[in-house]
Amino acid sequence: MTRVIIPGIQEEAFPEIKRKIHLVEPFVNWVQIDVTDKTLTANESFSDPLTFTKIKTRVNLEVHLMTKNATNKAQDWITAGFKRIISHVESDNPDQFVKPALSKIEGLVKSRVEVGLALDGPSSLELLLPYIDKVDFVLIMMYKAGPSGQLFEPSQLEKIRFLHQKYPLLPIEVDGGINHETIILAEKAGASRFVATSAIFKSDDIGQAIKKLQSVN
Repeated sequence: MTRVIIPGIQEEAFPEIKRKIHLVEPFVNWVQIDVTDKTLTANESFSDPLTFTKIKTRVNLEVHLMTKNATNKAQDWITAGFKRIISHVESDNPDQFVKPALSKIEGLVKSRVEVGLALDGPSSLELLLPYIDKVDFVLIMMYKAGPSGQLFEPSQLEKIRFLHQKYPLLPIEVDGGINHETIILAEKAGASRFVATSAIFKSDDIGQAIKKLQSVN
């Protein structure tokens, strides 16, 4: 699979989100917006989907909902133009969320929006396995969901290896601690989409940082 670099943005203020989107749009096709509300994480970020209709950009947007009751919020993000919706298996009771609710979302938007399910770092892979056939892709967190800048946890690679071996056609996205060294480990384990935040936005040359992530081996 082709290596896809996805800059991740988690900010409290919309102007900073907009600024970062425009910084990376010459170099990538996708940007991820992280949404936290202090239910699954200890921090909180900007979370008004309709404000994103004010952004004119060539990149596709995906939203990573690190929130409870994500299903109730998903349609607003779709209306705002987001092309991928990611919720957490920990967001609701899986039987209440993934089976009826996520299936309902899929029925509404399957033809134009990808639906993904994320697994938090501390969670067992067993939580995710029953729902693989109900989503377009999965996202594996390399640490506990929350603020960016935490350290990549190599033990999480085994989850990626297992999924890739069992479901070789399943797109696997990874998020958390991705840099020019850890991206190689995640790719060898079977991931093909890589969300990077600090490695991009803390660089003095964002374009070169992204190009390095795209090409390093």
